[in-house]
Amino acid sequence: MLVNQLVLMATFVATSGIAAIGILVAYQLFSEGKRAVFQMVLYQQIFLFSFLIYSIWGNLVIRQFIADVQLPGDLEKRLALIIPLLGTPFLIVSWLMLMKFSFALKKIIFSAKWILL
Repeated sequence: MLVNQLVLMATFVATSGIAAIGILVAYQLFSEGKRAVFQMVLYQQIFLFSFLIYSIWGNLVIRQFIADVQLPGDLEKRLALIIPLLGTPFLIVSWLMLMKFSFALKKIIFSAKWILL
């Protein structure tokens, strides 16, 4: 159990570091270039990493807390399902920002019909 927790902590630190480096590089590109395209990719990364931390890592943390408490198995599964669902808006906004970024690179006008794609 201790090894499992150490692996989870090491993975969290590594993914948080990679996320921080990605956001810093995107911010540096935005601040040097001052182009709206880089602002879109910066916000896309922020929303994607928010989803990562909130939904995926939040789910693992909830499972660790639930493991110590004696709950019925059905309730445990429901709680583990709700947390990623609450983080879905971060993923959707991240996807929309990625679409806007790719359309801005190709100089295509982003309209409401692309949202349903």
